[in-house]
Amino acid sequence: RQRTFAGRKSVAEIEEDVDSLFGDATQLVTSGVDEKKSAAVAGTAASSHFDGTAEKNEPVPEPWKFWEKGMRCNVIWDDEQSYPAEVKAIDEKKAQVYFLQYGLNDTVEVDVSRILPFQPASRDQLAAGTPVWAIWCDDGIMYKAEVRQVLYGDCVVNFTEFETEVQVDFKDLILRAPDPEGEAQKAKPFKSKVERRPQIRCGSHSIQGYIRGDSTKVNQDCRIELFSIPSLPSASLFGVLDGHGPKGHKISQEVSKRISEMIGKQKQRLLRSPRKHLSCLIDDVVAHLRSVQTAIQSGIARGTNAELNAFNSGTTAVMTLKLRDRLYTANVGDSRGILCRLSSSAMSDSKHGPKSEMKTSSTVQVCGLNLEVVALSKDHKPDDPKEKKRITKAGGEVRVLPGPNQPPRVFGGAGAGRFGLAVSRSIGDFALHPYVIADPDFTEYKISENDLFAVWASDGIWEHMGNEEVARMIVESAALKKNGDLDAAARDLCNRARECWRGDTDGAYQDDITCVIAQFNETPDHEISVERIDGRPLSRTISDGVASTSTEVL
Repeated sequence: RQRTFAGRKSVAEIEEDVDSLFGDATQLVTSGVDEKKSAAVAGTAASSHFDGTAEKNEPVPEPWKFWEKGMRCNVIWDDEQSYPAEVKAIDEKKAQVYFLQYGLNDTVEVDVSRILPFQPASRDQLAAGTPVWAIWCDDGIMYKAEVRQVLYGDCVVNFTEFETEVQVDFKDLILRAPDPEGEAQKAKPFKSKVERRPQIRCGSHSIQGYIRGDSTKVNQDCRIELFSIPSLPSASLFGVLDGHGPKGHKISQEVSKRISEMIGKQKQRLLRSPRKHLSCLIDDVVAHLRSVQTAIQSGIARGTNAELNAFNSGTTAVMTLKLRDRLYTANVGDSRGILCRLSSSAMSDSKHGPKSEMKTSSTVQVCGLNLEVVALSKDHKPDDPKEKKRITKAGGEVRVLPGPNQPPRVFGGAGAGRFGLAVSRSIGDFALHPYVIADPDFTEYKISENDLFAVWASDGIWEHMGNEEVARMIVESAALKKNGDLDAAARDLCNRARECWRGDTDGAYQDDITCVIAQFNETPDHEISVERIDGRPLSRTISDGVASTSTEVL
């Protein structure tokens, strides 16, 4: 037990036990390394690294060759403490390793000589109350935990951060030193980028649409702004829903309400697989609307349920779950989410840029800053080749109605021949099923200190404004500076879109317009130039949060 890695152990302590530790290589427990490789690694490490000597004329094996991508190891960091990690790449001198311990999770480069074999806990070392590091979630990161019960092949541990008990295999556990009572925890080898970021700031605004001659028009858009999920305070949820049809406002309100209430109900599922959790939430909402629809058709629906007629009404939904340093976005329909970040040319001070499954959609220069705008979602439009193929294969039809500026629409379905929907995916709209479906698309994004803000908006904005224009307007507003007004930036963005609608339709029609802005980091100092709505140009120079203003009347 004294030789077992226990959370953090100095090089001196490890060297004291190295002879006995490496003496019997068959007892060395490693992840994915057989006995022969273990003996070679052990013998080489003991003779070359720790003693610094090797017998003359005796060939010395190269230990780095025995390490393979994906193997777990212990890494001696600059503070001379040992941390659990995973090998990502390795050569004869350097290795890329990924720290598994929560709060340290990042990929760094270390010298090969700083890598030691990984030692999971064994059954005889565990008992109720034993402090451990344990791997649980899909991300493979180790979290602080405490053993509750030791079983035959695994044990029940309580994760300190999540206050949740889970069964974990022995191979996913390592011992750690108990937390000192009344003492500050030891300094970590480096800080997580997530820990360095300020608290999320958020702003939003919504404008009701307009139809000339129709005084009954209501705002069918909804917003989701959950800074903290009740059962998981460190997680957040943001999004926008855009209802359509006679009961579209009721559908969007119900979907927004149920998702906000249910997001924290299945905490274990949320932490294990955020994508699956979001998908299940949408499936649950669709099932609820279907049951209500059945009750309505049977004449037994009562109260508020009688208003949730989703036969020819529905809603789009784009929402992003922020969990630790990840953004998980689910999208159904043509509401859209984007993210704005400093481009690679502006990230020379950072070793680790953002990692994402998506490609940067565009680059824009604003006020001397090189920015990249990344799409967090993809619009589901009927004329999209993949969507159109799916619709026609199911027996539906995509066509454009006569008249100017008519979008492609989905047609088909019993009793819905005269209804055409301008989106190919929607929550509701059962009359057009299976041509219009509620299956979400997902994206995942790793945020860093270079990511500035994200925007979620209904198509009331995207119909007339591009991703780059939206990002440019927010940066120019100075709302991202310290104490900046994000609500004002959202309001200005919606007002700009409204002016575009009025100009395009000669004031006859305007869609509902809604946006949510979440800020992750402040922008660097830069000059901005913005226009007031009254037409007078307002020039500001921003430095350290102080603005000097000069106005000229044209």
